[in-house]
Amino acid sequence: MEKKQPSFYEEVREGGMTRKDFLKFCATMAAFMGLEASGISQVVKALEAKPRLPVIWFHFQECTCCSESFIRASHPR
Repeated sequence: MEKKQPSFYEEVREGGMTRKDFLKFCATMAAFMGLEASGISQVVKALEAKPRLPVIWFHFQECTCCSESFIRASHPR
């Protein structure tokens, strides 16, 4: 049987984020996407319910040290 992928909210709760900080994050993301205040609840529902998707990092031939900074970060998410 497959193991259930945790949602974004479950991941950040494990990391110590409070509910209040999570809602602030959702409001900020909604603002960045250009949603009205009524759209914040949709962002909250999506981040609480849907499984967190893994990030696939493609490293090609750039010379900007982006990948080195990402790999050496203490807690990349």
